[in-house]
Amino acid sequence: MAPHDTPGAIITRLNSATNAALNGDAMKNALAKLGAQPRGGTPQDLADHIQREQTKWKPIVETLNLKVD
Repeated sequence: MAPHDTPGAIITRLNSATNAALNGDAMKNALAKLGAQPRGGTPQDLADHIQREQTKWKPIVETLNLKVD
């Protein structure tokens, strides 16, 4: 995540570094200990994932009338 007006070159650099870290053995092992699996990708992959999650959870949140304090 980064501010909306972050230049594309910075996003590309951050994405590259994040993917490299997620593919490193140290990160894979640390995440495995937590029961998580690293899943890198492109900024668009993340945007698509967020959209799918919002679509999936919105009806549940509304049905349960959940609110953030």
